[in-house]
Amino acid sequence: MFQVERCLCIILFITSLVCSEDYKVRSISKTQYGWGHSPYWDVKSQTLYFVDIYGGSVISYKPSTRERFTAKIVDGPNATTGLIIPYEGMDDKFVVGVNSSVANITWDGRSNTASTPSVIAELTTNKTLHSHTGKADPKGRLWIGTIAQFYKNSAGGNVIPLNQGAEYMLSATGKVIERIPNITAPEGLVWSTNKTLMYFANCYENKIQLYDYDNESGDISNMRVIFDGKKQNVGGLAAGMVMDTEGKIWVAQFLNGTVIRIDADSGKVLRTLKLPATQLTNLVFGGENLDVLYVTSSQLDKGYIQLNEYEGRTFAITGLMSSGKPVTGYPGQRIVAIINSQDNSVNLLNKPVEISAIHHNFIILIQFRLQLFSSFEHFKAVVMMFQVEKILFLILLISTSVYGDDDDADDDKDIKIESISDKQFTWAHCPFWDETTQTLYFTDIIGGSVNSYKPSSKEIHTAKLVNEEHATVSVIIPFENEMNTFVVSVKNTVRKLTWDGESDSPEKLDFIRNVTDNATLYTHNGRADPMGRLWIGTLGPFQRDSNNVPIPDYNAGAVSMIDLEGEVTVKIANVSIPDGLAWSSDKTKLFFANAWEHEVVAYDYDDTTGDISDRRVIFNTKENDIDGLPSGLAMDSEEKLWVTLFFNGTIIRIDPESGTLLKRISLPALELSNLCFGGESLDTLYVTSGQILQDVSPPTEYSGRVFAVNGLMSSGKPITGYPGRKIVAI
Repeated sequence: MFQVERCLCIILFITSLVCSEDYKVRSISKTQYGWGHSPYWDVKSQTLYFVDIYGGSVISYKPSTRERFTAKIVDGPNATTGLIIPYEGMDDKFVVGVNSSVANITWDGRSNTASTPSVIAELTTNKTLHSHTGKADPKGRLWIGTIAQFYKNSAGGNVIPLNQGAEYMLSATGKVIERIPNITAPEGLVWSTNKTLMYFANCYENKIQLYDYDNESGDISNMRVIFDGKKQNVGGLAAGMVMDTEGKIWVAQFLNGTVIRIDADSGKVLRTLKLPATQLTNLVFGGENLDVLYVTSSQLDKGYIQLNEYEGRTFAITGLMSSGKPVTGYPGQRIVAIINSQDNSVNLLNKPVEISAIHHNFIILIQFRLQLFSSFEHFKAVVMMFQVEKILFLILLISTSVYGDDDDADDDKDIKIESISDKQFTWAHCPFWDETTQTLYFTDIIGGSVNSYKPSSKEIHTAKLVNEEHATVSVIIPFENEMNTFVVSVKNTVRKLTWDGESDSPEKLDFIRNVTDNATLYTHNGRADPMGRLWIGTLGPFQRDSNNVPIPDYNAGAVSMIDLEGEVTVKIANVSIPDGLAWSSDKTKLFFANAWEHEVVAYDYDDTTGDISDRRVIFNTKENDIDGLPSGLAMDSEEKLWVTLFFNGTIIRIDPESGTLLKRISLPALELSNLCFGGESLDTLYVTSGQILQDVSPPTEYSGRVFAVNGLMSSGKPITGYPGRKIVAI
């Protein structure tokens, strides 16, 4: 396979090897690896990782210092290292392919040794096969190939047994699923940006195969060939692949010394780049602007065929242009989770919590993210499975982690998340920032209390308003120009609270009116609109299904407006869980979180009358492959919406005009309920949480806490938000 015609390939390097008028190729060092492969660009650390398969080693390279570090992680006859991919949100933790297994290692990226690989799963019992390159799919699951060991032919050249390998997917539970069988040399993988297509390089056939792809299950179907090198007269063998931001695919052509760019729909070759090494293996976009194409190579058959001084080097290609603009690409997806199928313990998930207000070390026990799945039946089945298996769920903070949805990765390096105290509320909700007193107010719905927090003193004060069973307190908003007076909602009513913000009991709690006359409903979440009128939701009591999972009273709730004269008007009817409300700064749009339907909805809004019209869904978590229910909403000064995801442990930032997901940040509590901007400069995002589903997901020491998120940036500037509107009158 690897015999090459004895022709001399003399490639001249003039400084950095200028290969065409608009791109430059240079080797990152003079080191020649035996089989360099599987490059991965880590945006957070600005580091290139790759492996030397036959060298049994992992390598790191930092362009800022031009330093390379190598750690040998496996040794012995036929020992191999097939790939290296970081874990999501966990520093120095990687998944690697070792021999025929998938394993975890800990490595600081600089030492010449790493931890002993801890095997997660065996890909195959056939020890003549070894792991060979792979990637994480858009869900963070590992896809990895196997390939047979080469043997020497009578002339001393490398020969590979045919059709012995396969392409596998590892589920988050560590299950090994064969996806593409009977492959001689499984190579590159890429997914379309809409997560519906998967491309696979069938190297030995010099073909690129296209599959329909289900992101939820990882199932692939409807295989067709979009690129056939033999038929298209393209030399070499299609190996590594990477997709650029124009949706075009770049392919390393092994044994041909070229990188080609093809159209992902037609397979047409759009461009060919020449490199000084013939055995190109794989490639990835990297660099500060993701506009550098890193390419690995090998020197297989060394001593059998004539190789030049560039074989086995790793190259950086810069200056790539398309239609007058720099070509950029997508960084690789990290691995989200793999449970060790050997012993049912969870190996390496998210990194330890780093909360500056907590002064003790954290002990990482077991972590697995219990998610709301595409159907509630699926969710219930998984919950019951987890109850039977008695797996402990700990949701730990991924400090400043942004999941590939934000182009400004540098904006997130200074994010800090801290709990304002170690107090755990049952269902903290409806935070409101009072600029006049520089105080955060919020409720504990099931706890029946209102709470105040002053950042200047870091003190929390709680006043219990109701004591009877099933009594709830869901909203607290100050009255305009009245010190120590608030609108609060108790059960199905709205009341006027007189409270100094420090006492443990209210001075007065006067009835104003019912939001609904149906006493089986209770109030839930609310905000004042730009005119100072109260908008407030109602919902029915939760019931338990046959599996003891809480279910809301379907479509029993509503969102009502109480005008300045006290009249109640239902504005949004037939809602199961009415949640966050926010208005655009020009007072022409209302945004509403329809939690149970996974929707953030926009309406045209008339500020004079409060009328709303032209309902449209601007963001659906299901359709964006995001688990959890959208709950609280807050608008920032760039007119972007921040959304808490209940039962997902994350807050997201979205563009309400395009529905684009801009940022995602994980917090250490699962049941995030609501949020608001506050602080002296309105650049702190306060986030409330609960612990109401304890029998479904055991609480941790952070469940029910209130968090302060600082250091949020956009395009290098601090993100600020709008304080809440006070109530003018009821």
